[in-house]
Amino acid sequence: MTPSTSIPRIEFEKHTLDNGLELILHIDRKLPIVHVNQWFHVGSKNEKLGRTGFAHLFEHLMFEGSKNAPEGYFKYVENAGGNLREGGVNGTTNHDRTNYFATVPSGNLEHVLWLESDRVATLAEALTEENFENQRDVVRNERRQGLENQPYGQWVQLVCENLYPAGHPYSWPVIGSHEDLEAATTDDVRKFFRTFYTPNNLSLVIAGDFDADQARSLVETYYGDIPPGPLINRPTRWIPSLDGEKTLDIDDRVPQARTYIMWPGPARFEPDEAKLDITSSILRDGLSSRLKKTLVYDSQLCTDVAAFDVSQEISGMYVAIASVRPGASITAVEQEISGQIHKLASEGPTEEEMNRAKTAWEYRFVSELERIGGFGGKADRLNESNVYKGDPGYFQDEYDQLLRVTRDQITDAARRWLDTGDRL
Repeated sequence: MTPSTSIPRIEFEKHTLDNGLELILHIDRKLPIVHVNQWFHVGSKNEKLGRTGFAHLFEHLMFEGSKNAPEGYFKYVENAGGNLREGGVNGTTNHDRTNYFATVPSGNLEHVLWLESDRVATLAEALTEENFENQRDVVRNERRQGLENQPYGQWVQLVCENLYPAGHPYSWPVIGSHEDLEAATTDDVRKFFRTFYTPNNLSLVIAGDFDADQARSLVETYYGDIPPGPLINRPTRWIPSLDGEKTLDIDDRVPQARTYIMWPGPARFEPDEAKLDITSSILRDGLSSRLKKTLVYDSQLCTDVAAFDVSQEISGMYVAIASVRPGASITAVEQEISGQIHKLASEGPTEEEMNRAKTAWEYRFVSELERIGGFGGKADRLNESNVYKGDPGYFQDEYDQLLRVTRDQITDAARRWLDTGDRL
């Protein structure tokens, strides 16, 4: 299947302030709203052993209030028309970046830029011991709920510790450890903030219905006087290497057994990432997909099965997950997964599978671009491409590259990354 169509080009302007802040403007006048999306190029991979969890902790602290907005971020952004209940205002942290976004009526753009810039300029001095301890307790409780007391929740930390070697920037979970969070001090966190929450580590996207010249002037007014921070020594590409198969047997109080199989994978935006995305669709999407058909419907060894590629800035992993039907053999399930992957790597996909997988992927990709904000919307895509590739429009090249993926390339990628005994 060769690309016969192309997504409408997402037009944008990019400007860099004297302090290093990168500003990206995208006009979309479908609705009288504006979306402000900030990506700080800092995540858990920028932490140090013994001081993990800081990036995620600071995501929480950023909502506690700054010098000129002491009553907490959410009150001010909600007064500006931000919808907290519909996901229009949020912040997230992963291994590579921390982002914050808010969607408000167009007339309140200046209010949001004032609020966001005040956090960058003054939060370190406004941070109190009470706010710090409160949010540290919130994060520790979030860890208990999401990792420790959640069925199957242990797998995240086990993968970090066993797929990646000691010292690898992905070898600890984003949320950190209780011991490190408990040992953290306000001085530690202020130092982290002053290192990474700086204009020269910020990519700011404004998308929606606004005047570009006015927006650029407002950003200069509110962010331009904030001094840049230090240059950051960034971790580089590091794909882990497993010498053979590594097996972990974990006891847990869960209703049925589940098997997780992980392989090291390509980093974000590397050529093989797109090929493994198509591979995932062939293996998992729809009743006739290879893994669902054989494991859930034909043999009925499983109640559910999934396969997906997780590509991050310096490394990735490929994951297959199967929930084993009570009484069924885990060994038989794992052998069937390996067999289907080997068959795909040996014979390649059919033309029908390729067409179906590309169509499904294209639909998801284009549907996300219907939104200006939120997860995966245009602002998010512009920021991701800018932070990782230095080009806000790179995601449009990614789309074109994926439509050009061939059957032989899928076969080659499956053989290189998945049809191997080097796995967890």
